[in-house]
Amino acid sequence: MNPTTALNSAIQELNLTIATLARCPATDQPATAALHSATTAQAHLRDALAAATPADAPTLAAPTGEPGAFNLISELWERAAPNLDHKALAWFAGAIDQAENVAVHLQESVEGIGCLMGGGMDGVGQAKAGNALSGHDAPALLFAIAHAIDTIRALILVGDAASHALWRAGGGR
Repeated sequence: MNPTTALNSAIQELNLTIATLARCPATDQPATAALHSATTAQAHLRDALAAATPADAPTLAAPTGEPGAFNLISELWERAAPNLDHKALAWFAGAIDQAENVAVHLQESVEGIGCLMGGGMDGVGQAKAGNALSGHDAPALLFAIAHAIDTIRALILVGDAASHALWRAGGGR
């Protein structure tokens, strides 16, 4: 349980105790003393809670831009990077290898599509065989390629930043 949750839980328990003690007659000296102690403890816990969660604590700004792969991954990286240890940085540095794998597969796919389209069209752009893309399929394919490139960019950003952080820390890749 984190400290803030623990303090809130203790304050709630004291609130119940105070409510119970407040119902006792004012002539009941032990109950009156316990009520005073519980109220004092409650005030101290509230002060501790305020100190544990200062009003000037930094907050993370809302992300900006479209939530594409690059923006999402780079935003998450920027928020997580300061808290990563050497082992985690080394893992993230592997994103460069992953970017290369994605780029190779994308290249092979695009070349294959090019071969299909080139072999399946006559001189005026009409399909000679059933293997060419229709006009409404092309935009979806091009958007998919653009998203793959966006992901590759994000992987390169993270891998490069992690490699640089490792290098700065003296544990280069």
